[in-house]
Amino acid sequence: MKKACLLATFYFLISCASTELISGAEQVRFTKSIPDADEYEYITDVSCSYTGSFSSILEIIKSCRNDMKNQAAQQSGTLVFIENEQMGSGSCLKCIYMVGSAYRKKQPGL
Repeated sequence: MKKACLLATFYFLISCASTELISGAEQVRFTKSIPDADEYEYITDVSCSYTGSFSSILEIIKSCRNDMKNQAAQQSGTLVFIENEQMGSGSCLKCIYMVGSAYRKKQPGL
């Protein structure tokens, strides 16, 4: 019984923890407009999918966005264009799914 209680507590704490930003990810910004091709170059697709039984919807959104920022920052991205986002669909009211494209600012003269 003691192990079951410890395990339940562990899962509860994990579900409440948000995704932390890695170094450089705090500089990544989001947009819902396609970036200007003269200013930004496409790097890679990024996505996230989170479910939070014990977390607030705002905490789940923050974790998802942080995850996408981390993915973009790992590839030197500075901007994420959000192409699709779904929140609270069907029987999962605290589910979020986002898909986007990571971009970085073009270097002058390239």
